[in-house]
Amino acid sequence: MAGRIFVLLPIYNEEPALRQLVQDIKSVMDKMGRDWLIIACNDGSKDNSGQILKELSQKYPMDIITHNMNRGLWETIRDLFEHTNGD
Repeated sequence: MAGRIFVLLPIYNEEPALRQLVQDIKSVMDKMGRDWLIIACNDGSKDNSGQILKELSQKYPMDIITHNMNRGLWETIRDLFEHTNGD
C-alpha cells in the first residue's frame, strides 16, 4: 500500500496563483487516488496569501506553517520537510 503524498509549498506573495494551484493539485491527486496533504509555509507574505491559505485549508487537506517575517527559501524548505516528520 502506498503512503501519503506530501505536497510542499513555499509561499511568498503568491496571492494571484494560490487558489488555482491548490485546485490543480487536488485534481491530480484525485486522479491518482492517493491520500495527500499540502503543507504550505507562508514565508512572511505581505499580500493576502496567508488569508487565502486559511480559507483553502477549510476545504482541502492542508497544514499551514507561518513565518511572521521572510526567512528565505532555504529556511522555508527546511521547515516544510521537518513538518513532514510529524505526520
